[in-house]
Amino acid sequence: MIRAEVVHGHSRFDFQVGGMMVEVKSVTLASGGAGRFPDAVSARAARHCDELAALAAAGHPAAIVFVAQRGDVESVAPEDAIDPAFGVAIRAAATAGVLVLACAIDITPRGAARARRVPVLL
Repeated sequence: MIRAEVVHGHSRFDFQVGGMMVEVKSVTLASGGAGRFPDAVSARAARHCDELAALAAAGHPAAIVFVAQRGDVESVAPEDAIDPAFGVAIRAAATAGVLVLACAIDITPRGAARARRVPVLL
């Protein structure tokens, strides 16, 4: 079962897939093959990490998925220079058991051409 826009705690998460709460983050910033998130300070993104970490710590599956809609991205990492609080929050979420994944999508004038999983460097 997949549900979209699921309210839990003080947040609305993008999906609930089975029993797993999933938040998707769009990666728009990149340099030298590395996608970076966020591209601006995002207290909301840090709050999502904190709430997903609490879920995971309580034994409930949770995930954050970074999606880079750019063909030049080979990895994704937090952009600590822009939002150090998010960097702290995503690392704490991963430590608490939140699954942190990323993919990059090649975009052409015809649409998405290829999607591939890329590493998340925390």
